[in-house]
Amino acid sequence: MQPYGIVTRSRFQSFGIFFLAPGRLGLRKASSRQVGERYNDKDIASGYERRPSSIRPKKGTMTADLSALQPSPFRVHPTAEIHPHSVVGDGSVIWHYCQIRERAIIGRNCVLGKNVYVDVDVRMGQNCKIQNNVCLFRGTELEDGVFVGPHSVLLNDKLPRAIKPDGTLKGPGDWTVSGVTVRYGASVGGRSVLLPGIVIGRWAMIGAGAVVTRDVPDFALVYGNPARLCGYVDAAGNKRTEPPAPRRGGY
Repeated sequence: MQPYGIVTRSRFQSFGIFFLAPGRLGLRKASSRQVGERYNDKDIASGYERRPSSIRPKKGTMTADLSALQPSPFRVHPTAEIHPHSVVGDGSVIWHYCQIRERAIIGRNCVLGKNVYVDVDVRMGQNCKIQNNVCLFRGTELEDGVFVGPHSVLLNDKLPRAIKPDGTLKGPGDWTVSGVTVRYGASVGGRSVLLPGIVIGRWAMIGAGAVVTRDVPDFALVYGNPARLCGYVDAAGNKRTEPPAPRRGGY
């Protein structure tokens, strides 16, 4: 057995797919051979067999232990750009013109729509849906089951400047990354803007076009500019006057 963190080749070598062994089996490093060569529209339309897994992730967390998963390739459109040092989970679909930067982690069974940008070190759980033209900037963390509507932006710099006071260009060490965290099952409506450092609670609902400037509680319904608490929703998205009562074992 290879030590943890060692990238090893597998029987999927002919697909240009790599495994992380043993701690991240089931997640694959994308290789340059995958991008633009292996897959085409016909492949994406027909899909690949997804093998069942006995693993059941604990709700409210980002899935980390995928060692029980059976190998099944993710799918990527040839126009997408996936960095060789990024990680994409089994069964995920990466559509036209997406860019996934180095050290980004995409969980299992995620869907990234056209022209999605995933920055360095972004972490995404499983079963997330990211719609067209979304920007997930460095420091963003999405737990399992998160929905982000089209044209939304999750920001990460509370004091954005191109230059320092002396007029020289700012570098990577001249600012502090303040990423957005979106908890389990939450939804972000289309064309929303989430300011740096905020946390969106479990099953919360952000209305379309909202500018979110502060943390959002679990099950909260917020919208407007700036976004304000306008009620609550249940796990199915139905509007309520108060947050749902906890059930045994959680919400």
